[in-house]
Amino acid sequence: QSLKGRVDGCISQAKTLVSETKDRYIGLQQLVPTDIAQQLSSLELLWETVSGAMEEKSRDLKRARTVRSEYTADVDEVQDWLQRAEAQVQDRSLDPHKQKEYLMQFQGELGSVDDRMERLTKNGGVLIGNSRDDAEKALVQSTINTLTERLQQFRSCLEQKKHQ
Repeated sequence: QSLKGRVDGCISQAKTLVSETKDRYIGLQQLVPTDIAQQLSSLELLWETVSGAMEEKSRDLKRARTVRSEYTADVDEVQDWLQRAEAQVQDRSLDPHKQKEYLMQFQGELGSVDDRMERLTKNGGVLIGNSRDDAEKALVQSTINTLTERLQQFRSCLEQKKHQ
């Protein structure tokens, strides 16, 4: 934000310089010399380029924040669901009818958990690809691998319980 403010200030100064220069020559009832006109045009192109680059970087930053927040939310959601589902499936104190209800409920919820896992994996890949921190890359990859493995183990356990 600070850099954007400084860039906007410089662009404003450049626009003022261009405007005042052109007005000065018009006030003297003369044409702007060709070499000065070319330099002013170059300055206008330069501020457009800088302004566009700043906007692009701002969009990239917003996108990165969105990816990181979606990744974190999905990790939390999948972990919470797995903990709840694993605890319910492993609970031996439930009567068989109630156990079957839970099994059917979790089977139905697997689709949305798979969707979250897919988005989590995609966003994790983006984080790994864009991060400069090797520890963060390793943590994200480890989290994805662990959740994928836990979800696969839960599926196996769910199938075993359904057959029982």
